[in-house]
Amino acid sequence: MIRGGLGLILTQVLAFCSARLVSNALGSEQYGRFGLALVFGVYSSQFIQWGLDPLVSRELARAGPEDSAEILAASLRQKQLASVFALLAGIAAALLWQHTDERLIVLLGVVDGIILSYTMPSAFDVRGRTPLYFLFTSGRQALYLISILVLLYVFSVRATPGLFLVLHACAIVPQIAAEWLWIRRSFGALNMKNAFAKGRQLWLDAAPIAIALCAWQVSIFLGPPMMEFFGRTSQLGELVVSNQLALAIFSLGLVPGRMIQVWLAALTPGSAQFRRAMLRYMLVFALAGAVMAFIADHFSEKIVTLFFGEQFRAAAPLFAIDVWRIVGAFSGLVLSGALICENRLRAYGACQVAALAAAIAVAVFAVPRFGAAGAVLAVVMSQCVFSSLALLLLLTHSSPQAIVAMRGDA
Repeated sequence: MIRGGLGLILTQVLAFCSARLVSNALGSEQYGRFGLALVFGVYSSQFIQWGLDPLVSRELARAGPEDSAEILAASLRQKQLASVFALLAGIAAALLWQHTDERLIVLLGVVDGIILSYTMPSAFDVRGRTPLYFLFTSGRQALYLISILVLLYVFSVRATPGLFLVLHACAIVPQIAAEWLWIRRSFGALNMKNAFAKGRQLWLDAAPIAIALCAWQVSIFLGPPMMEFFGRTSQLGELVVSNQLALAIFSLGLVPGRMIQVWLAALTPGSAQFRRAMLRYMLVFALAGAVMAFIADHFSEKIVTLFFGEQFRAAAPLFAIDVWRIVGAFSGLVLSGALICENRLRAYGACQVAALAAAIAVAVFAVPRFGAAGAVLAVVMSQCVFSSLALLLLLTHSSPQAIVAMRGDA
């Protein structure tokens, strides 16, 4: 866990160095457009991944060598098919986009997300090689950073959002190649014989997880699209900066959160011991989130100017609100793991959809009135709604599998 955490921190440091260069080269307005395009990349990537990676991780843990080659081939085939739909949707969105000067970067953002979707962290997790995966992601960020430095300061190329989107997408390609080379060496040659049929079954099995993850991704990146929709784009760059800083802090809990899910999975679902452990971990994570949020809130202006420079000082009041999302998000990591351990995937999806609905409702009311402040408030609210609903379900209802397990213990 320590090595994986260090790899994640290294990736974040390199990402912030790149973000500092890009944001200062573009300025607030253009950086907002760049961030908006990356949001569309996140949406397209999440659609293509469709919850396959968590499901593949579970299936690979149970499979033999031949089955593993078939599962990985099926996942790859399904991602290839979904990429076609994502690309067509991206082209349609670009053609219909209201602002003609943003059409190209919207399409480039979608393409960036399509490429990113071919990463396979689940294969590394199963083999206990998560640090190697983060080494590859660090290499990607380093390549992106170096390419920015060379083009801006060696060749003096004019900075545009499209240029940085192309560089970002190109930096992902070597990571994808390295990952799949490692996968072939670790799992053997892919068995593509029944990949289409197997991929279709994986897609259906992953649907509850996919709905939950898609709803979560849309909710945490809801701000920039809602700002664009309501025409409140004057603070779009500052909003993107605020979101990036808040998500960077949240990412510190991802590796411990994955470990907590493993520890919960070793307990009897729904038992008193399971619930005590879940509550203990949730309270610890929520308290850690509150401490981090309080510190970041207090030093918001210094943090913003340290990572993004003086020209983004106006993002500090937004970040001071936005950072409180991590309280709900940190506790949500534990609660999500608990729901998955109890195999309550539909309940997990329903909670995320309800959280998304709450975020949209708040954004529709607040963004036209308060602009970017309303956008960050909507995200904070969505994380609180998910954690509250998930905790209520876990404390008041047990899944059928958990009831059977508890009767067996009795």
